[in-house]
Amino acid sequence: MYVELERLNLPNFQFKFDDSDGILKIYDTIRNKFIVLTPEEWVRQNFVRYLNETLCYPKSRTKIEHNLKYGELNKRCDIIIYDKSAKPHIIVECKAYSIKLSQLTVNQLATYNSQLGSKYLCITNGIEHYYYVLNPTTNKYDSIKSFINYNDN
Repeated sequence: MYVELERLNLPNFQFKFDDSDGILKIYDTIRNKFIVLTPEEWVRQNFVRYLNETLCYPKSRTKIEHNLKYGELNKRCDIIIYDKSAKPHIIVECKAYSIKLSQLTVNQLATYNSQLGSKYLCITNGIEHYYYVLNPTTNKYDSIKSFINYNDN
């Protein structure tokens, strides 16, 4: 089975694929299993690899699809990177590459972060990436160009 995957605005990474049951899957190196390949999963897998391989954030501190309880609702945070104290350090919300990022996406991430308390946030559709850092003076998030390398933290 051949599927042409959207070229994202991220480095090129090598992935393992499986279509033995007629459904195309991508190997998730964090969860150590094949996951059904959807447009959002394509973005998530590429962004995780960007965080782990380009920015050197350890796989051991990376979690995908972290469950959250928000009131009566069950939600899932796409990617969380934990700091050395096991506290959320970076939270990433991924959308499919065909989805335009908007204030609604930022609000969704802010809702998740109200429970998690991360210093850094990102929304991405694989084409566009918006990064934010908590300003301790104003207690609001300021836009930044990108995340810094793990080794520079």
